[in-house]
Amino acid sequence: MKNMYSPAQVCLATFLGGPIAAVYFLKKNYDTMGIEDSGRTTLIWGTLLILLFMVGLQYIPDSVPVSAVAAGYSAGVMALVQRDHLRKEDISKLPDYDFRSNWNVLCVAAVSLISFLGLLYFLMLGMATLGLI
Repeated sequence: MKNMYSPAQVCLATFLGGPIAAVYFLKKNYDTMGIEDSGRTTLIWGTLLILLFMVGLQYIPDSVPVSAVAAGYSAGVMALVQRDHLRKEDISKLPDYDFRSNWNVLCVAAVSLISFLGLLYFLMLGMATLGLI
């Protein structure tokens, strides 16, 4: 039995857990579906985009709500999921697939958010030290 994340789980985890969660869930689903090349591509491009996103966050005005930023990248991830991944109905109909638990989604999202905030802190500290912000 292959466990997959549903589109709703991926989108919610991305919104709650940040871009690291997005890359993790997208890669896991690609790997589960046997599309390892897309999984590797997601990991490479996702890492680069996360780094650019972290730098770009420093220049977003304080008047922009954090939830709007999260909704923006969540919408992008949802578009990818709808284009490339199995729909919830497809996962439930196929005998070889099952859903990951919501507890798993919540735990991965929490670890991803903590990791993202830690990396962001050190990036900001480095940029401040260099006088970039």
